[in-house]
Amino acid sequence: MKQPLPKSQRFAAGMNMLAPDYAMPDGSVRDATNIDVTNEGVLRTRNGHAVSPRVAGTNCHSLFATPNLMLHADGSQLKRTVGPLTDVVASIQPSQPICYGRLPDGSIAWSDGGSIGKVSQLGASIPLSLASPGSPAIAAASNGLQREGRYLVAVTWVAFSGEESPPSLPVAINLQDGQGIQLSGIPASAPTGAIGLRVYCSHTNEAVLFEAAFVGVGTTSLRIDSPPSGRALETLFEANFPACTSLAFAVGRLLGARGNLFVWSEAFRPGVYRPAKNFIQFPAPVTLIAPTQDGVYVGTESEVVFLPGFDFGNQAYRPVTPYGAYAGTLVDMPHTLQMGWASPQGFVIADNSGAV
Repeated sequence: MKQPLPKSQRFAAGMNMLAPDYAMPDGSVRDATNIDVTNEGVLRTRNGHAVSPRVAGTNCHSLFATPNLMLHADGSQLKRTVGPLTDVVASIQPSQPICYGRLPDGSIAWSDGGSIGKVSQLGASIPLSLASPGSPAIAAASNGLQREGRYLVAVTWVAFSGEESPPSLPVAINLQDGQGIQLSGIPASAPTGAIGLRVYCSHTNEAVLFEAAFVGVGTTSLRIDSPPSGRALETLFEANFPACTSLAFAVGRLLGARGNLFVWSEAFRPGVYRPAKNFIQFPAPVTLIAPTQDGVYVGTESEVVFLPGFDFGNQAYRPVTPYGAYAGTLVDMPHTLQMGWASPQGFVIADNSGAV
């Protein structure tokens, strides 16, 4: 005679980790790994759980994901996953945490504290901006049209898109009437993406530099025989954005933490900043950068403050908590404008206006 199938057990009481093993309530289960209990008390595999790993590695950490790509560190490699494919996009410091910041063009800025770059869906990691060129060697040349006096010369790399690198440090030279300026030692090889070099020169005994010439990649020498007539150099004393331990993007600026410094890029130019002014120094290492619609939370190992608005260097900050924030714990609250982070006193929930 065929035996009836045993009745399936129900677990309407869910998971119970408090009751002793000999006194488990009916309908409960001691442990459930990647399992959900439905309203009917049936165990079901949790959505998103897979038996085999999506991407395998030996020392994986620092995960970042968007709907289009995923980044993670594996040992000394930064890897990108798009669809079924995973490739290596950059070399990184082994075992160092990676921080990320999403840029307006869809690329992801990353840094391991020693290097910094950006990654898109296509191609390897590239610098945030063109590197600043070295200063050329200059000398006085005969048969020119310059007047007697002191001149300054600087150069920049230029990309096909029109992007311009931070300039080299200006080099000074004194000329006599009827002389020109001979440039030599211009780099023959350019950084990736550069199509040429823009040369800037000042007028006699002035500090503002103006465009004097543009030369293609491979040109190693040039003469400036007459006063410049091009546009002014507006990026003097800018530098490439430094490697950081925290990154974020807000109101057109890339924000970063470098030791005790909170730094920010020039507006709409996330690859460059002004080292002499685009920073605030804190008494302890910066561990948290959390932008909101009304300002930015900046946390250190000993306190958290709120910078209202986005004119960072010209506004006083407001103390928020007298204890710090743990690095790498920032989260957004789903379906709200709130965020949170872990601290020595527990988990902190913050709103847009600087209240926690």
